[in-house]
Amino acid sequence: MSELQGLALRKWAQLGKPLIDGDARKLEALLTALESDNADLNAELTETIAAVSDLMDDNAELRRQLTDVATNEWVPIYLRLPTQNGKYLVYRPGSAEGKLRVAYFCTERTHELNKGFGPSKFHSLAFLSVTHWMLIPEPPEEATDE
Repeated sequence: MSELQGLALRKWAQLGKPLIDGDARKLEALLTALESDNADLNAELTETIAAVSDLMDDNAELRRQLTDVATNEWVPIYLRLPTQNGKYLVYRPGSAEGKLRVAYFCTERTHELNKGFGPSKFHSLAFLSVTHWMLIPEPPEEATDE
């Protein structure tokens, strides 16, 4: 006998009514249906919670990306790193090759590439002394002669 069935039988007994054979069969069928519905609802709730969690993660990622696009200002690497692989404008004070440079950022360490900024998609040089980064701005609109 399940926990739910035991609870139902105790509640029936509290009512002070005798449990006749027909009632027992009806009660058993009802309890079986309720247990099945309960299992279905628990499975649906678990799926819904997982879906909401995924949506919350997606929302947080989109907010980070929106912040990157909306501000398009220099971001110190100690505050935040880019959230996507790609090319970024980086600032490297004291660099012999120039303080501003376009560098590729890799979000995960792979067998060939460390996480961080590098001169290309395939090389990473320990952030290349990068202190700040920003999205590469859009080029200016070209003037048209009219």
